[in-house]
Amino acid sequence: MRQRTYGYDPVKMSRNMTVAELEAMLPTVKDEHTLSADQRNGINMLDKKGMWKTDQVTWAIYYLTK
Repeated sequence: MRQRTYGYDPVKMSRNMTVAELEAMLPTVKDEHTLSADQRNGINMLDKKGMWKTDQVTWAIYYLTK
């Protein structure tokens, strides 16, 4: 079953998802957007879209836990 992402809008995700659901999204994003060793530039292990998605999910988690 596909999980709803609400367009990775942190406000919508925090209103409609639990912290556990949001935390479960992080490994999925990491698996989908990890760069191979020869593609890494500097310290980035995720591609640009993966970094953006991770940032949005972590902001939603922060918003729920503050």
